Amino acid sequence: MLRRLVAAWPKRATIRTDMTQVVGPGPYQHDLLDYPADLLPFAGHPDFLAATEEQRRLVNTLAWLAYNERVIAAEEYVANPTFEKLAHGVFPGLDRFEAKEAVQQSHVDEVWHTYMHMLAMQRTREARGLTAEPDTYTQPVTNRRLYARAAQASEQWERDLLYLLWTAVGEISINKFLDLVAGDQTIEQIGRA
Repeated sequence: MLRRLVAAWPKRATIRTDMTQVVGPGPYQHDLLDYPADLLPFAGHPDFLAATEEQRRLVNTLAWLAYNERVIAAEEYVANPTFEKLAHGVFPGLDRFEAKEAVQQSHVDEVWHTYMHMLAMQRTREARGLTAEPDTYTQPVTNRRLYARAAQASEQWERDLLYLLWTAVGEISINKFLDLVAGDQTIEQIGRA
């Protein structure tokens, strides 16, 4: 099974050599939203609905930027350290070349995803005329919960296992969420890429 997974990587990998599709997926359509409105947890809140169209669009854009920052934080602080642990033999059963290759392929994809999210954020800021960027972002609640659980663990293997669990669940969750976002025709093309 690992051999088939590794062999299929060129078809399933998100890393691309055609950078024009990533950095220039087409003209920015200012009438489209940046983030699916129905995914905003407060979309039906009276205060949000009472805001001006310009205010709601700004909040929508900020939600898109925050979403991307959350994904980057999950990849940089949880997934990538987990892939490093996998690559360096922290977990048993990864001695075969095919297993190591699958881990490295997945790690490359994670780093590439971070880069794509950075590009999407920059393109959005430029298109929307947003020049201010926060110095730091708060760690996502999922990361903070992991850190709290890891701090309670008395053994290193328990902390390692928590990171592995968080990575697996996070990757499954983000893939399903990306499917929702990618199918939404009301948002900018870069959000569907």
